[in-house]
Amino acid sequence: MTSDCLQLDSRSGELAAGSMGLTPTAVRELLEHQSVLLRLTVHELRRPLGVMNGWLSMLRDGSLGPLSASSQVEEALAAMAGATQEMATLVEGLASVAQRDDRADVLRRRPYRLRRVIASAVDAVEQEARTRRISVGQNGPEVEVDVDPDRLRIALVNLVSNAVRHSPAGSNVEVAIQPDLSGVTITVSDDGPGIVPAEAEHIFDPWYQGSGAAGGLGLGLWIVRQIVEWHGGRVTLDSTPEHGSTFRIVLPRSRHE
Repeated sequence: MTSDCLQLDSRSGELAAGSMGLTPTAVRELLEHQSVLLRLTVHELRRPLGVMNGWLSMLRDGSLGPLSASSQVEEALAAMAGATQEMATLVEGLASVAQRDDRADVLRRRPYRLRRVIASAVDAVEQEARTRRISVGQNGPEVEVDVDPDRLRIALVNLVSNAVRHSPAGSNVEVAIQPDLSGVTITVSDDGPGIVPAEAEHIFDPWYQGSGAAGGLGLGLWIVRQIVEWHGGRVTLDSTPEHGSTFRIVLPRSRHE
């Protein structure tokens, strides 16, 4: 499936509709149909994902009895746990954007400390990072911002997980807070292969996958963009091939700025 055959946000849908000759009413009906399908998909995915995660947890904590002491068994369980977490992150991100698609009124905003959100996001990808031998660092001062911490966490989990997946073994991923007078910037930097300019232009489009994509649906960064824009912010990418990438989430300190 590509961004040419199915669009999930209103801006992309309107552009696609223009090339297809659809009326505004037809566009709205198409987007609503897509929204319903997305919500149904999320609902159906949550149950089997929860079952898998529950059994994996019991296997790893010994609730089902002792397992082989083989390092290969532990590595296999760790890899499955990381893959399950990755899928859970995608499902929760889809759940967020499926509620009302491109409307910011789904947010439950309140003053919240950004370091807490970042720490929670890093914890969510800890297993995946450990499996890939990636160190994830956190830097910057504590800043309180008017956000929906649960949805911002989903955006950050997507960015940090994306950085981990594209980083070479033994390298570092850095998450930093950079406040200024008008707002605050959260950066996620990696030492990966970087992204060529032609692909960087489309990196936040739904379903888009660049040449270095490691599987997936191409929805993670689109989810990031949706959540950040709901907060009145923006997300950008600075990347040079062979020299890593830095994603920046720029947020106002309050919803009125």
